[in-house]
Amino acid sequence: MTFYNLRKSGKLINNVGEEERNKIWIPNLIFDNSVEEKLIKNDEFSLLHILQIRRGLQKVNEYMQENIHYQGSQNYLVYSRTYMMDLGCAFEQHSFPFDSQTCSIQVCHNF
Repeated sequence: MTFYNLRKSGKLINNVGEEERNKIWIPNLIFDNSVEEKLIKNDEFSLLHILQIRRGLQKVNEYMQENIHYQGSQNYLVYSRTYMMDLGCAFEQHSFPFDSQTCSIQVCHNF
């Protein structure tokens, strides 16, 4: 992958449009301990942006346009999406109300 003319890194700049986003493979992952077993989705609520890490190389193409090229292997694609779900967790309550509990989000492959 090659990116062109990225702006300095920051939150929500260098966004990938919906058409390009749909061409990018997102792994099949599932929230394993969610009550409804929700899948990670690449839909209209997803955001994908490019995080500029390395500097690009300036090149001039045959139309005399200057573009700065960034290698995909040296810059990150960042996927984000908000989910609302119920998680199933087992709690030890023998020390209640003087206890603390942890509920993990378990994400696994969905083959």
